[in-house]
Amino acid sequence: MEVVDYGIYKTGKDRSALTTVTDGFITKLQTAFSAAIVGMVLTGIGYVVEEGNRFAGDVSQIPVMLDWFIVIMGLVPAILGVISVIIYKKYPITNQICLEMKAFFEKNGKN
Repeated sequence: MEVVDYGIYKTGKDRSALTTVTDGFITKLQTAFSAAIVGMVLTGIGYVVEEGNRFAGDVSQIPVMLDWFIVIMGLVPAILGVISVIIYKKYPITNQICLEMKAFFEKNGKN
């Protein structure tokens, strides 16, 4: 909702439908991307299953596979955390802008 309000504040036009559609698209894109990444990671560390969900790899490699899985489970959240901080630093809506938007909507009789 903050993005919708910001759009109205900056342009004077209500683009809430476009924002909602874009949000839905991004959500579906994230779901597809995460499913693909999980598959690639599991394949990359040697986890292969055959029909019936049985492990088809070399059983002696399970300890090594689990070690890599632990590394990946630590690195992925750390990398995503850094990306999130970068995005947050670029996010244009600050507390000052929130106050300006509130004053704008109160003055123009919206909200």
